[in-house]
Amino acid sequence: MLNKIVAYFIKRHLLTNLIKNAVRYGGDKGLLPREPSCYHVIDIDFKRDYERFTAQSRTCNILSMLEQKSSLEVKKNAADLLPSTNLLIGYKVEGDAWQVKNEDNLLYAGISLDWPFPHQVQSAEHEIARIEHKKTKLSNRNKYLELEVNLKNIFLSIERETELIRIIEEKIKLSEDVLKDEAENYSYGKVTLNDYIDAVNRLDRNKFSKITHLVQLKKLTVEWLRLTDSLVGENSLEYKD
Repeated sequence: MLNKIVAYFIKRHLLTNLIKNAVRYGGDKGLLPREPSCYHVIDIDFKRDYERFTAQSRTCNILSMLEQKSSLEVKKNAADLLPSTNLLIGYKVEGDAWQVKNEDNLLYAGISLDWPFPHQVQSAEHEIARIEHKKTKLSNRNKYLELEVNLKNIFLSIERETELIRIIEEKIKLSEDVLKDEAENYSYGKVTLNDYIDAVNRLDRNKFSKITHLVQLKKLTVEWLRLTDSLVGENSLEYKD
């Protein structure tokens, strides 16, 4: 039992450090997750949030750094194929005696130029780096398109589930009114027991349907937050004293 408790606290400590690193938290207060229901009520504007995602998210920053790294590699290999120059400037004194009599003063300047003959290896390295850079750019472009399509589909699904929940809530209200009328009618013998049971079941089905769509909405919301690097952040944590 003691080993399980120790293992639990070790795992909790490791996970807490991962979260602190993810949100770049440098304080010394303890962290607590907020009430999960906060993920249900979030304001999503696709254009605004997607622009923020491409500009600020960790995912897009990593893709950008990968492209910059491959671009620098191409420039480095290209520079190895170009000639190098050195600026020469100086002042020279010449004479024919110990104390430099009959001296000639000379100020000179110039440029030395080294023009290497590129080997096949250097040319190949430059070509490989150039091809890899193109591959990285294409891969990043495909990744951006994939992320945009996925986020757009999730956004449309969230809108759909939100609208379905609104419609179901109206159906629940109508079912409650019908059940109330059916209960009164049954008490007066105007309807059968089966009619009353049908009204009860209809209300239960609508309530269960609402729960199902609420669960789906929460799943979609969490997936949206995950893909936009917003699932774990400053807004999803509370600090305990």
